[in-house]
Amino acid sequence: MNLKLKSFYLLFLINSICISAQVFNSNKIDIENDRIQFIIPDEKNLIIIGENSVWEYYNGKIRKYRPKSNQNKNINHVSFTLIETSNKQFAVENGLGRVFQITKDSITRVDNSTSLKNNYGNSIFTYDQNIISYGGYGFWKYHDYFTRYSWKDNDWFYIRNSIQDMPTGRSKPYFQIDGNDLFIAAGDNEGNRLDDVHLFNLNTLENKKIGRLNSDFKRRTRPIKYITLDNINYYIEKKGLEWLKVNLKENYFSKPISQGHVKTHILGSNIVIQSDSIFYICKQDDILRINSMSLENFKNSFINEKSLYTSDTKINLFVITISTIVILIILRIIYLIVYLKKSKYHNIYLQKNYLTYRKSLIVLSEKENLVLRELIDEELNVDDIIEMKELSRYLNGVNKEEILKIIQSLNSKFKKDKMLKNTISIIKVKNTNNSYKLIGTITIYDGWHTYFWGKP
Repeated sequence: MNLKLKSFYLLFLINSICISAQVFNSNKIDIENDRIQFIIPDEKNLIIIGENSVWEYYNGKIRKYRPKSNQNKNINHVSFTLIETSNKQFAVENGLGRVFQITKDSITRVDNSTSLKNNYGNSIFTYDQNIISYGGYGFWKYHDYFTRYSWKDNDWFYIRNSIQDMPTGRSKPYFQIDGNDLFIAAGDNEGNRLDDVHLFNLNTLENKKIGRLNSDFKRRTRPIKYITLDNINYYIEKKGLEWLKVNLKENYFSKPISQGHVKTHILGSNIVIQSDSIFYICKQDDILRINSMSLENFKNSFINEKSLYTSDTKINLFVITISTIVILIILRIIYLIVYLKKSKYHNIYLQKNYLTYRKSLIVLSEKENLVLRELIDEELNVDDIIEMKELSRYLNGVNKEEILKIIQSLNSKFKKDKMLKNTISIIKVKNTNNSYKLIGTITIYDGWHTYFWGKP
């Protein structure tokens, strides 16, 4: 390899490393020891709202926008969740209650409620321009109900569920909104971590269980922040900045490609989308950094997909009932077919040299009678019939062909009889490897007592 080609490969390698390192940007920022309450998007700028000042961040540069009064210092991303609806930013108190509208110029309370402190770790989202909450923990109980914020009354109200078929109450679940569907998975309850997956219809609040989490999916135990892209939630740990994509609708989860140049930090703000990038602030050794990544690169970094849950096929009692009825009907039909088939020869009786069936009477020769009686008792080979002592005086010196003629004579008499002609396949003598047996049943009734008391 010549020097020119070596230089080309070296330049390509360096360029590739630089491109990879620039996928996720992490820049230091200085806001003069101000404590961050929220970050919100504003046109091309990113607005950092601190307790003392409001800052503008754009293209790696930060400047003070204006001083801020010391009011509402306890309103921040730790104790509130930032919700966007109708292109406005609202901070909803964890546990539900107070609601504030957040702008770069003010933090204004808009609700008429009190701090409910009853739904910590709830799933909170917007649906049809409404703020909806599900579940959460408060006052020593895990809740399983929905709550809606009314813009008319500026207060929270329970959403009644007429079906009353709700899963176990929980906090800190994974969730996903897709149209009218709400997926809920996992969560904490009474010290236990749940692994069930449910699907709600947000119009009717009807719920059905659709599966259980796979064992290779490790649930989070700490409070988590998330961002929603294309109706899919991407979660991030408060410590460690570990991202996780959870797609409940498509049933998979994914961790991103490791960004080795991004150091482990503590999450120091909420997460926002500004233009075509995502932003959040982190802190390590009292140094603030603002992390950013283009949405395209961010979504493309989640390439390793694993199955999230195992489908839970719910037994449908109606289907089981119908299937059982169909099976019983089929069994009944089979029984009737067999019964009707057998009924054709059930009442065939042999008395001395007479074969009777309903109103039919067939007279048998002595040879036919003896052969038929032996076949009624067991399946016999022609050679066995010839050797029978009972037949010796009638069949002495006869060969197989004559035995076959006797059997054919029996079948011929069955076939000629008007009552028995349709049952010929039932009572005829069948050849199976030179052996003969009756297909069906002929009952022997001999003697005056059987004739007197019996059916014939």
